[in-house]
Amino acid sequence: MNFDKTKELKELAYQSVKKSVAKAVTAESATFTFDSYEPQSTNDRLREIMAQIKVNMRSRTEIYAVMGIELISIKQSYITRKCHNCVVNHDVYACVNCKTCLRNNDVKDFYSRVQEVTKFSKDYINYFIRLGTWCKKYPKLLFASVPTDELKQNFSYIISRMAVENDFWYSE
Repeated sequence: MNFDKTKELKELAYQSVKKSVAKAVTAESATFTFDSYEPQSTNDRLREIMAQIKVNMRSRTEIYAVMGIELISIKQSYITRKCHNCVVNHDVYACVNCKTCLRNNDVKDFYSRVQEVTKFSKDYINYFIRLGTWCKKYPKLLFASVPTDELKQNFSYIISRMAVENDFWYSE
């Protein structure tokens, strides 16, 4: 497949995400909502989120984003030795992805713990963390209703396009 076809497929995926964004509010059946979610950093909370993912198909992206916020909180507890930039910056999202901090701390136990509870791979765990981070910046992404695999596969491209159309994705 040549470069033009690949870019075309990624653009189709982005347009699919954009079209899927509903103007509706969060479904009433959702136990966890992104705007009001407070992480608890417990295995029981991860299990509760997993149960919500299984029963709530309409707001699945929002629940995955909630899981991302929970995972950020758990991962942060495994990063005890922070680099100078992360100590000064106080940006939780940057810290849990900082290569220096990850190198100085053993986060293998974090992945083992989360994989045991959720049955998701390390790749998906990192994707949910990214999704939670980007949903804070672009709130409309919470209402996207596209297959998770499609969103994950094209996520970097979709985020770059969202940055170009910032007004659409950030507006209420």
